[in-house]
Amino acid sequence: MTDNLSPYAPPRTAALEVEPDSPIAHIATRWRRLANFVLDWLGYFLIALVITLVLYAVAPDVIETAAYNILLSYPGYLIYYALFEGLTGRTPAKLITGTRVVDAYGDRPGFGKILLRSLARFIPFEPLTFLRAGQEGWHDTLTETHVVRTRPKKELP
Repeated sequence: MTDNLSPYAPPRTAALEVEPDSPIAHIATRWRRLANFVLDWLGYFLIALVITLVLYAVAPDVIETAAYNILLSYPGYLIYYALFEGLTGRTPAKLITGTRVVDAYGDRPGFGKILLRSLARFIPFEPLTFLRAGQEGWHDTLTETHVVRTRPKKELP
């Protein structure tokens, strides 16, 4: 059947449809999100490595303390995401992959949402939430934010 009157067609509602020109219509794919995760992890690792090398050159005894390791781990990771996404709506990985964080209206989220989004990344097994249906993780759904493409999708000839 070519019409939409098929009794086997799923029900449709206008509330679930997104306008094609809406920024939220361009949600980033899981592969792009995976690239963001890997690149941001590498970016954070490189920043932590530089901080460690500088501190080792200045005060080598500081590197060996448990407090240094604790401060560089979770708080450092939180600052990485909160700082980059809070100031620009993008992390270095999002700049590379052509994506950014937006709220439900397509605007840059406020710092409170970005901070909550960054904290939600510490929920155990949160990266695995991308394996369920949909393309968003808990840190997106809990804060009502989305990661969208900023570069137009290229049409194949």
